[in-house]
Amino acid sequence: MRAKGTFYFTVGLGVLALNKARYALGGYRRPRSFSTSDLDRCLAYDAEVITGWERFLTNYTGDRQPLAGRTILELGPGADIGVGAMLLDRGASSYWALDKHDLMRQMPADFCIELLKGLESDEARRALETFVRREPGRLNYVVDPAFDLERLAAVDIDLVVSQAAFEHFDFARETIAQLSRIVRSGGVLCAEIDLQTHSRWIRERDPNNIYRFPGWLYQRLHYAGIPNRVRPEQYRDALIEHGWKDVTIIPRQQVRDPDCAHTLYDLAEPFAASDMRTLTCVVLATRG
Repeated sequence: MRAKGTFYFTVGLGVLALNKARYALGGYRRPRSFSTSDLDRCLAYDAEVITGWERFLTNYTGDRQPLAGRTILELGPGADIGVGAMLLDRGASSYWALDKHDLMRQMPADFCIELLKGLESDEARRALETFVRREPGRLNYVVDPAFDLERLAAVDIDLVVSQAAFEHFDFARETIAQLSRIVRSGGVLCAEIDLQTHSRWIRERDPNNIYRFPGWLYQRLHYAGIPNRVRPEQYRDALIEHGWKDVTIIPRQQVRDPDCAHTLYDLAEPFAASDMRTLTCVVLATRG
C-alpha cells in the first residue's frame, strides 16, 4: 500500500501542478468532460440531472411533483441553459442560475434551437425565447465573480439545486451561510457533490488522490476549479449550524474493495482518520 501511495502522491502532485499552469493561462472553461458542441449529449445530460433531482426530492419530501411551482436557484449551472428551460417545462415557476464564471458564453448558437424542439410547455418555450432575446423573464443567468448570493435576496427562492458544483466553491461554509439568508423558510436544498479528484486519469485509479497532500501544499497548488476537499460531515455540520434541518446525506458512489482499497491509505491529516469511502453524495436539507 505504501508504495502505491507514494506513486500516486508523486503523479498527483505533477498533475495538480500542470492543472495550475493550464488554468493560469486559459482560465476555468470546461466544467464537463464533453464539449458543448455535442448538442445531443448536452441535452441528454441536462435531462438526466433533473430526473435525478426529482427522484431524490420526491423521496425526501414525499411530493410527487417536487419542482412544480418552485422558484429555483441553481448554483454553478455549467455551460448551457438547458437545465433551466427543462425545469420550467416540468412546472417550475422561475429559474435563477448563479456562477462566478461566464461559462454560458460557450453555448453554441444552435443549442437553443435544439432545446426548443424538446420543450412541451408553451410557457417554457416563451421563457426560452425571451432569454435568447436577453430580456428579463422566468429564465435568469447571473454571473458574479464574487459569487455573492445575497444579490438574489429579493427573489424568494424556495428550492436550491446543484450538480457537482459545491466541491468547487472556495468557501463552501460561507455559501451555506448566504443560502440561509436568501432561501425562505421551508425551502429545500438538493446538491450532488463529487468528492473525489477531478483529474480524469488518476480519478479512475486513485479517486482519493487529492486527499494525499497536506493542507499547505494543496493551497500552494490552488487554481480555479480545484476541489475544495470539504467532506460530507462538514457539509452537515455547516447546514445545521446555519439553521437547516432534516439534513440527509446519501452516498451515491463509494470505494469498491479490493479494486481501490489503496486509495483509503497514506492520506494526509485530517483525512487519514476520516471515513473516506464515499466518493460522491447527495445532500438534502430544509431551511428552518
